[in-house]
Parts: sequence; structure tokens; C-alpha cells
Amino acid sequence: MISQHLFLCPLEPFSFGTCLAKSYSAIVAGRSRKFDISPINIDLRSVYYVIYRVEMSKNGATNCHKLVDISRKVAMKVQKNAGFSLIELLLVVAIVGIIAALAVPALQKGIRSAENGTTFATMRTISSTQVSFFSQNNRFGRLTELQQILSNGLGTTTGEKVIRGNYTFEMNPAAPDDTELSKEYTITATRSGGADTVYKYELTHTGEIVQILP
Repeated sequence: MISQHLFLCPLEPFSFGTCLAKSYSAIVAGRSRKFDISPINIDLRSVYYVIYRVEMSKNGATNCHKLVDISRKVAMKVQKNAGFSLIELLLVVAIVGIIAALAVPALQKGIRSAENGTTFATMRTISSTQVSFFSQNNRFGRLTELQQILSNGLGTTTGEKVIRGNYTFEMNPAAPDDTELSKEYTITATRSGGADTVYKYELTHTGEIVQILP
């Protein structure tokens, strides 16, 4: 009677004879399995493996048949299924950090530019409204009066000031009388953004907008 057994053996650095000897010893000891793997460290990424069918007769004669080679394609598939290594993760973190370092300042600059554009538009609105106010009242208007005309379109009123976004609009002096307003007015818009650069613009009765800071 002939018994058959399957063995998975590496081509390198161990020979088939070494693999067969280990597996044969296991069979003699009564520990044979249908699919027996030689008790060595298996690393599909570095060596080829071959499956053999070993036929063993009662008198101990053996006949070996190579069934299939496990190619490196399987090894690559196993490697692809592995997780990220520490170096790969650190590389990703470094790339994200570089992108953030380049993108964040550009984004902040874009936001400031948009705010400055909105502020200029608001000051032009104030200037044109002041012209209309003066033609009807023989003096320029205070910010609170302009807010009423524009239905609070300039921003949020806080006392004598108007806040729009990060900019605070106020008159200089803060509470001018009618005599002063009959001649001129000065309105400033100051951006206070914490640690950011302070921007300040000034609008006068001439309609000219001047950047004071930075």
C-alpha cells in the first residue's frame, strides 16, 4: 500500500532533501499531516517554495513529484496586503507638514486680501453716502446716522463704532459735533487680527482712501 503526503519546501537556502528528511521524521514519529510544512522560518518575500507530493510504500521507498511552484507573484501579493511601515507613515506626515507650511500662509494671505477688498468697498459706500447726506443736511453724517440710512448695511453698530468682519470703523474724532462735520470728516478702518499684521485705512471728506498701516 502506498501513502501520499504533500510537503511545502523552500528552494533556498534549504534543499528538498533537508525538507523531506524533516517531514519524513515527522511521519515516522506518527505526526504526519495531509499538508505538512517543514519546521523552518517561511518568508515568501525572499525565497521560492515548491509543493511536492511524496509517495511512500510500506518498505520505506519514496517517490517525489513536484506539483507547483509558488512564484514571487504570490510574494508580492502578500507584501501588498501588509500595512504601512513606520518610515512610510513618517514620510506621509512630513509631506503633509510641508504642504501645510506652504498652503496655510497662502490661504491667510488670500483671506486678508478678500477682507481688504471688502473694506475698500465699504469705505466707498460711506463716501458716496456722505455726499448725499451733506446735500440734504449741510454737514456730513456720523457713522450711526449712515447706518440708519443704509439699514445697518455697513456692519454691526457698537456705540459710535461699526464692526464688519475683523475691521472696526470709527470717526476721528470719535464724536465730532455738527460744526466739525459741516467742514470735514475722517473715518478709519482698523483690522485687529490677534498676532496678524494690523491694517489701517483712512477715508476723508475728499473721498480719498489712504492706507496708514502697515
